[in-house]
Amino acid sequence: MTNVPLHERSILHSGEAAAVRNQFKIATYMLICASVAAIGALVAVDLTSAALVAATLFGWSEVDGLCGTSHVGTLSPLRVLSKRMWVKSVSAYTAGGLATAACVGMSVGAVGQLAQFGHPYISVLMYALVSVVSLGLAARELNLIQFPLPQIHRQTHKAWASEFGVAKAAGMWGCHIGLAFATVVQHGGFYVVVLLAAVLGPSKGGLLFATYWFGRTLPMWFAGTLPIDRCTAPELNRLLLENRAVYRHAAAAGLLCIPIIALLLGVEVAVTTD
Repeated sequence: MTNVPLHERSILHSGEAAAVRNQFKIATYMLICASVAAIGALVAVDLTSAALVAATLFGWSEVDGLCGTSHVGTLSPLRVLSKRMWVKSVSAYTAGGLATAACVGMSVGAVGQLAQFGHPYISVLMYALVSVVSLGLAARELNLIQFPLPQIHRQTHKAWASEFGVAKAAGMWGCHIGLAFATVVQHGGFYVVVLLAAVLGPSKGGLLFATYWFGRTLPMWFAGTLPIDRCTAPELNRLLLENRAVYRHAAAAGLLCIPIIALLLGVEVAVTTD
């Protein structure tokens, strides 16, 4: 710690730093418990809704990605300067990403529909594939195996803030990240969302992607409630990244629930077909 520059030490040893770090950790574990409980209740009622809960968990886990921490660190401190500007910027970020995420999800569902993934016999095989992929990705999140995820190593343009203003830039950042395929993906839950969207079709595919995006924005809203009055963007980013194992656990929890949901969806299709 002695090598940390003086201008970056303002809260590193304070109660504020511990509060930010611990509250994010506690919130993540609370979300995991609530999500697993909700999925357990929903599998007997509505399997699609259960998948949506898992998608929310996958979205939250991406907070430790390059764009996740960067945008939380950039937008959350705005609350200290102007609560109205913070709400406006985070709302723009949320709405921008929601629009593009829903469109991409519908497109993935449409492609799956054209490929006949929704056909009864093919969909049963696809749900089995989803189960296998989910278990493999869960093993990755738990560090049992290691392999890189396919992705584009691209971030949004920070210069947009100076060119268009923070609120408009936030909306543009949201639109970019909402495309999902056009940026870094830290955890494997996103690819399960893609597979499920391809099988479930355009409407449910759009809803899945929109819910995944909603999960990605939740940390942004939550960060605005934390004691970050003297926390700079680099410090906030660093504190978030100290909880990296927690976000892996969030992704793993959702991934371990998906095989149950997928297998039950497959059984549902098989029974209906017979």
